Amino acid sequence: MSRFGEYQDLRLMKSADAPETFPQTNTFTFQRASYTSQYVDWASVENADRTGQPLQTPTTEQQDIIITFDAPPYTQTAGSIPFISYANQYITVGAGYDTASLQGLSWQQITAKLSDPNDQVTKNIVSNANYMTAAICESTNQQPASVCQAAPIPDIEQQITKK
Repeated sequence: MSRFGEYQDLRLMKSADAPETFPQTNTFTFQRASYTSQYVDWASVENADRTGQPLQTPTTEQQDIIITFDAPPYTQTAGSIPFISYANQYITVGAGYDTASLQGLSWQQITAKLSDPNDQVTKNIVSNANYMTAAICESTNQQPASVCQAAPIPDIEQQITKK
């Protein structure tokens, strides 16, 4: 998303405890964050906190999107987290990479790994970001061109399928 705009108030967070597959993984939260972009309208819903307590309620329109597209035949099971809809043309469900690579790493260690293009954590995160970027580029009529024309985005766009 930073390729298209800027977040404000993104905060560090840990994933939930068990029964999470990878409990206590260092991550971040979109709750109370905002995003500014001339290309993308972004809205997030953090539906529960780390302990499963309700946080935010989706709008009726958001709930309709979730009910329709975060369920078969678009996903294997309903209720995937995270669930992302890109202009209701593309969706992603789940983390998009093996988050086991983050298990046991501090936020500082994750940040340090992102400066090494050969590190598996970096490869996982950047690969996932590239697929997200391709979906956004398809949804924004290839804007901004500086992002959407950069390798490997055009090649990935040929691989992704509209819902």
